[in-house]
Amino acid sequence: YTGVSGDDYEFWNILTNTPVAEDSLAWALGRYNAGLQELASGGYTPTAWETPHYQGSALASKAAAQTFAKTYQRVVYYTADTPNFNAAVEKDFAVGQIFPYPIKTDYYGQRVLPESLGNIEYDISAIDPTSNYNYTWQTIVTNAQYVKTVRGGYASFFFHPFWLESDLGVPGLADFKSLIQGVNNLGFTWTVPSRIN
Repeated sequence: YTGVSGDDYEFWNILTNTPVAEDSLAWALGRYNAGLQELASGGYTPTAWETPHYQGSALASKAAAQTFAKTYQRVVYYTADTPNFNAAVEKDFAVGQIFPYPIKTDYYGQRVLPESLGNIEYDISAIDPTSNYNYTWQTIVTNAQYVKTVRGGYASFFFHPFWLESDLGVPGLADFKSLIQGVNNLGFTWTVPSRIN
């Protein structure tokens, strides 16, 4: 879409809503292994995999299962490994799945850690046309209340640190603090993904 790291998709062509032209199990494995080498050269070891913007092909997800012990995300599932979204009959489709607890093995062979609550978003479409909706800390706390109704439920969210930049004109820090307090008030225990089996 833009080719800018952190903004682009890498394993999905968002403009055509299709797998990238290079899509294959071998190609995705190569990308993952190259990334692992980059991390290792800096002394880092990943805890889990997260597909950029959750959107990658079915083959990329199968390759991730062969490369990483865990994935930590809202996984997108397809009705075919190479979906045809434009078929006149029997059109394929995709759906993102939010799990309230860890999944031992999913359809792609991945161990899935739940990212179940969402993330704070602000409408900054005047700066970034793709950021055009609000998702509040209150909504995330409400989602955490729903997770409390599930035996063994996990309340998991993420926060983009760029929302703390003052020039964006959003109450990022105040909302982040309110979110933390709201989750604390529900009695959840904080942990890190590496401790979730």
